Amino acid sequence: MDKTGKFERIKNNAYRLRHRKVDVELGDLSTPGFKPKLRLNRWGGECFLDIDFSDAVEEEEIEEETDAQGNITKVKWKTKTVDDELELEYHAVDKARLESVVSGACNQCGKCCVYYHCPYYDSAEPDTCSIHIDKVEQQQRNGETYENWMVRRDDRCPACFRPKARLTSLWSPECGFNVDWERIGELEETFVFDIFLKKMPLTNIWSFPIITKGLTFTFQPPLTPAEVESGHYIRPPNVEGSYAVYHATKKNNQYETGKAFHIYRPEAEDALGNKAWCELNISDGKITVMVPQAFLDGAIYPVTIDPDFGYTNVGGSWLRISDGGIPGGQFDGRAGSAWLMPAGGTANYLRARVKGDTTTSNCKAFVNQRNSGGAGNHGQIIAPVENLACAQAEHWEEFTFGDEELTGGVNYILNILSKSGAAKSARYFLAYDVIDAVDSYFEHHDYAAPESPWVVNAEGITLDYSIFVNYTSAGWAGKFMGIESPANVAKIMGIPIADIAKVMGVG
Repeated sequence: MDKTGKFERIKNNAYRLRHRKVDVELGDLSTPGFKPKLRLNRWGGECFLDIDFSDAVEEEEIEEETDAQGNITKVKWKTKTVDDELELEYHAVDKARLESVVSGACNQCGKCCVYYHCPYYDSAEPDTCSIHIDKVEQQQRNGETYENWMVRRDDRCPACFRPKARLTSLWSPECGFNVDWERIGELEETFVFDIFLKKMPLTNIWSFPIITKGLTFTFQPPLTPAEVESGHYIRPPNVEGSYAVYHATKKNNQYETGKAFHIYRPEAEDALGNKAWCELNISDGKITVMVPQAFLDGAIYPVTIDPDFGYTNVGGSWLRISDGGIPGGQFDGRAGSAWLMPAGGTANYLRARVKGDTTTSNCKAFVNQRNSGGAGNHGQIIAPVENLACAQAEHWEEFTFGDEELTGGVNYILNILSKSGAAKSARYFLAYDVIDAVDSYFEHHDYAAPESPWVVNAEGITLDYSIFVNYTSAGWAGKFMGIESPANVAKIMGIPIADIAKVMGVG
């Protein structure tokens, strides 16, 4: 079940919501009276995104929604403009990061009229990651003959939605049959503002001014056929046309991957449940949502438009970094992104966001110095760390280093290598976002004999793989609170040494 955050009232009729790592301010703390503004803070306000909804407002009304304990869980701001009436509703929830299942014509047997599959369904392998309807036999009920059908659950996709029952009996395979689904996968903190159109609007485009500090916004386009062929395997529909939002200059340690938010592609839904994807654009100091005009023309009102701001440090797309493959198509893969070390220090561990299709995988983690031996020649500065049987479920895989030295001002490539499994469906994935600020690298690679140095050219597109390193700054020599060495500080304070950076205000 989705978990909902709680608002608190603060000064000048404004609200604050702290939900995990997102600090949201609704209203304007600097002026009396409620102002329809929204601020999303990250890293204690070091970076933020402001959205101003106050243009063209003639009337406004505030409405709160509370839970059984009296906690404010939603704040509705109702406004009326000259021609249109709309409402904005603000709330925070934990949502599953995956899309819901879809139904359509069965492409396996050609006879069933109900066919379910999850968003990670691979059209090249239609028997993978699917829910299939099987005709079993004819049965009698109330003196009439019926064809009995069974919903067969495919357990080979651990990260998708699926029916709770392995086999569910149907009296007929009518389209739209309501299967009881359960979510599989990790929840993600999401802040939502919903736009409610009470009647047919005069426009299908809404723009809101934004102000940002310390953030970069990168559009996530649909995958091209060439990218799919090269292994960029999964980009869910709500990530296509979305924006990944990163810290402009920092990552690693308390910044982890440096990702602040993900602004997902909005979806419009009318009163009957009909849906349409919208276009999202962030440029020229504005965030703009465009709803297809044909959808608005045929919609039953009210219509809800829901831009979602997901807090996540995980990339929204997935690269296939190893594959059991068909004969001749099996490969091990190595992938990583470049990063500028801001100051000297020692490496504690590396984490990578990975998952398997049907199996675990052996993986090795590396740190290489970018172009240390010339263009495309990257010297290995830390011996590889191998983790066996990395889990199938989506997770952060941690590789423990041995306090190896990292030099300030040097560009390093954080990268991992995955070993392919024996089964055709044994694939392993690494999360990433499209981003303009880094060089990224990927190639088929021999797991048993990894290159040192790693000789590979940068990819034609720049990606930020969801890999980061935790390190202890070399600048911590001396005393802190009269205590010598970070290790002693950590021991006395009862916290891991890897967390000392935040306490000491460095790194």
